[in-house]
Amino acid sequence: MNFHILTLFPDMIINGLNTSITGRAIKSGLLKINAVNIRDYSDNKHNRVDDYTYGGGAGMLMQAEPVYRAYKAACEQISLTNATSELSKQFVKTADSCQKPGQNQTINNAVFSNENTRPRCIYVTPQGAVFNQTMACDFAKEKDLIILCGHYEGIDERVLEEVVTDYVSIGDYVLTGGELAAMVLVDAISRLVPGVLHNEESSVTESFYGELLEYPQYSRPETWHEKSVPSELLTGNPRIIGQYRRSAQIERTRLRRPDLYERFLRLEKAKDKMLKADKLLHIDMIEHINRGTGKLVYMDENQILLEDTKTGTYYHTAVNCGKPHERTAVPSCDNSCRSNGSESYNNSDTLNISCCNNNPDTLNISRSNNNPDTLNISGCNNNPDAQIISGCSNKPDAQNISGRNNNPDAQNISRNSNNPDTLNISGCNKIAPEFTDLSDILKTAHTIVFHQKEQADLYKERINLQFDPPRKNAVHTSREKYSVSGQYKIDGTALKDGPNKGMFIRALTKEDAAKSDALAIYPAIAGHDNNIVKMIEEGKAYGAFFQNDNEQVPAAFAFFSDNGSIGMVYTYENFRRRHIAESLAKYVFNLALDLGHIPYAQYEEENDMARSFTQKLGLYTSKTCIYRARQSE
Repeated sequence: MNFHILTLFPDMIINGLNTSITGRAIKSGLLKINAVNIRDYSDNKHNRVDDYTYGGGAGMLMQAEPVYRAYKAACEQISLTNATSELSKQFVKTADSCQKPGQNQTINNAVFSNENTRPRCIYVTPQGAVFNQTMACDFAKEKDLIILCGHYEGIDERVLEEVVTDYVSIGDYVLTGGELAAMVLVDAISRLVPGVLHNEESSVTESFYGELLEYPQYSRPETWHEKSVPSELLTGNPRIIGQYRRSAQIERTRLRRPDLYERFLRLEKAKDKMLKADKLLHIDMIEHINRGTGKLVYMDENQILLEDTKTGTYYHTAVNCGKPHERTAVPSCDNSCRSNGSESYNNSDTLNISCCNNNPDTLNISRSNNNPDTLNISGCNNNPDAQIISGCSNKPDAQNISGRNNNPDAQNISRNSNNPDTLNISGCNKIAPEFTDLSDILKTAHTIVFHQKEQADLYKERINLQFDPPRKNAVHTSREKYSVSGQYKIDGTALKDGPNKGMFIRALTKEDAAKSDALAIYPAIAGHDNNIVKMIEEGKAYGAFFQNDNEQVPAAFAFFSDNGSIGMVYTYENFRRRHIAESLAKYVFNLALDLGHIPYAQYEEENDMARSFTQKLGLYTSKTCIYRARQSE
């Protein structure tokens, strides 16, 4: 990742960041710090960059032109670097395809232009949004960041309007300049860059992840000043240790940061709603909350909208649309269901309308077994307005409702003449909850995952979306790890006997990523070499290998997806029918359990092979699908 810092004191930036973790990352090439001296872009022979303010006032103000020139220089550096990278890729592709001279080898001049790519420029100022971990995750997605450091009384407003994309503060206090604030941002953001931290897990378990503060930690000796290490930490049991740390996090946050604690409670409330509605269907959203990567964007009694802070993907569910097999009662669950509702039912004996589970005015409609022309409707058990509907003898397709004659909520139900099995209901002001239209929020997301087909269809009409094939969640519901005796060695050494003698499992490395021609055999990731490298660098990829002389021969591999699911399990053809994929999947699932996660996988609904594989692993599959969509270009 590249940081371009516009400053009056470049030595302060370089000296401050060339130590400790950031210094090590700079030396290894994971980070690049480009400290741009704004004074170098002054048109004054004394390199002066400040002047008096119009209207008077104390102090001097940094002028617009030197700042703007420094900014343009940083943009040109970014453009040149990107162009060089693109040029290298095109030459590699040319060589790989063995093209002859003159055969479509022209390099597109567009790669040298930065007109269409404006890098994010952060101005560190007390007037900005207060910096937090969510913002750090967002900035870490960028390849290049420009950070502008003010000094004196600030910077001419006109250039700020021209170049700044984000105004960020590190707290409600004033510093002499923006350099210290810029270094704080670089330190926090760079920790999230793959490879910067040796222990990748530490970046997702420390303070401010998941709206909870970090748990207390202890080292030797076991007793110090008559204070002992909590007994739970001495058990060696990952589950007991995890439970202790979780409870300690919650209590510490409640005492020290009530603001974070309130946000944590809202996330827990959202999780409880999804657990009660359908755990298997919502496991992706639940795990984002559990793992500290779920940000609550919107929640009311009917809908939950969550954002994955690492990828920006939005997850939407309508938790109050009834059980999965009842959702067809109200096709869209939007505002229109307050005036009209219809259902085509498959069960001739029962109609259930339950859009709002907690609404006492929910109506349950069932056919009377004794009289097929009679429908019984009841609302609240104690509601004196319970309705009885019977077919009118003069017009069998018309329904009469008896109840309180003056009740404005009385319902009119008639059969649909085109479909005798469909009932049209009007006047259902209290049958279904009012659903808030979230189109304006969802339009800002590149990728959205819906958990009900009705909602996917509804927003497909309102937003220009392209959908992937429907997927199902398959969940390892037990907290017990798989038994792996004879399938692989836990210590990473090779099996000494059995049909897979010599096999061992390890994390994939950058050297494995370089063999993209081998990995690209798998259709799901073919052509996505950058994603492969990214997952490998983040420690999300594992492979089964056999030792052949001095060479490690790959037999199978599996990845953790960005949403936390385990997928893309692939076995090379000459190693199939030896249960290697099963062994590798169990390895990765057990690893997830060690980290305190609920392991789960996702597969396309029509993929019979994947369905069979999840059944072989003993996973429980959601009855209904999730629907992943992307904004159309």
